[in-house]
Amino acid sequence: MQHPEIQPITIKGNTPLRPKNLGDFADQSINLELKLPQTGLALAEKYIPDLTTAEGTVAADVRINGTASAPKLAGDIFIKAPLLKWKQQKIHTLSDMDIAIHLQDKRVAIRNFSGYLAGGKLDITGAADLETLANPLLDVSLKADQVLL
Repeated sequence: MQHPEIQPITIKGNTPLRPKNLGDFADQSINLELKLPQTGLALAEKYIPDLTTAEGTVAADVRINGTASAPKLAGDIFIKAPLLKWKQQKIHTLSDMDIAIHLQDKRVAIRNFSGYLAGGKLDITGAADLETLANPLLDVSLKADQVLL
């Protein structure tokens, strides 16, 4: 079955699901892969109630290996959104969004997150270190130029 608004998604993986209790799952090996070719964002309008306009694309190539308690990430996620508009006036329109996220081992890096919010330029870079999943370390830089708050 193929949805007319979504490119074919490939999801592959294996993990044994035979734990006697959920705590046993932490040490089970996992091997998962998700590939989403460049796909339109318009479908998001149907699932995010306050989103009225979603122009642009998303693409992903992500792999997760290791164990549930110590996953190792790999891959990239890309979003290009010329326009994201919301019903509520309190949520400002986003435009010319260009987002690139890189996953490597236990690190999620924002390589690029740029665009316009409320008439001003917004840039975000940084990373999250997921070595300790319950307490991730965040190192994020935000630069806003002429953004109305």
